[in-house]
Amino acid sequence: MSKTAVLALEAHLDALFHIFGCVVHQRPQWQFPGARLRSGSAVYVMFPNGAPIRLSTGSARHPLWMLVQETVVLHQHFDHSWHTTLDNYTYQLFRGDGQSRFDEIVTYHWTPNDPGARRAWPHLHIGSTFIDPGARREPWSLHKTHFATGPMPPNAFVRMAVEEFGVQPVVADWQARITEPVGHP
Repeated sequence: MSKTAVLALEAHLDALFHIFGCVVHQRPQWQFPGARLRSGSAVYVMFPNGAPIRLSTGSARHPLWMLVQETVVLHQHFDHSWHTTLDNYTYQLFRGDGQSRFDEIVTYHWTPNDPGARRAWPHLHIGSTFIDPGARREPWSLHKTHFATGPMPPNAFVRMAVEEFGVQPVVADWQARITEPVGHP
């Protein structure tokens, strides 16, 4: 619990940076579209500019990029302390040149409170980069399919990026950080 709404948001960012800081140097930021933070306010959390961040892979030929977006809701308790709860998330890995091309590799979504979302439960999209257009025979687009998952905690996403896609950690203690039981901040 934090003394102010801003401190609660900063605590959320600290927890996110503790995990995502294993693979990037940038710290996430929060944006609030309203005039005043109050209990029930939805606040957007993303990395600077809401743009994909290049990840180090040791391969200049196939650079990887990460996009992280969350919405958290502020809550004030009867004792005037504050905390955040996670309202939704999008965690994505891309391949591309970083200028004109970003090809989706994998995206994890959870949007339970978005009335426009086609699926409210946690799910995965397999990026179109895995589909060979010459071999496509299915009657639907595989990359548009919503594969059910459980919640994707940030530490599991970072572990996948490092262990399955060869992303190079930027901190020496990355393994200890991602094995800590943090779940969603």
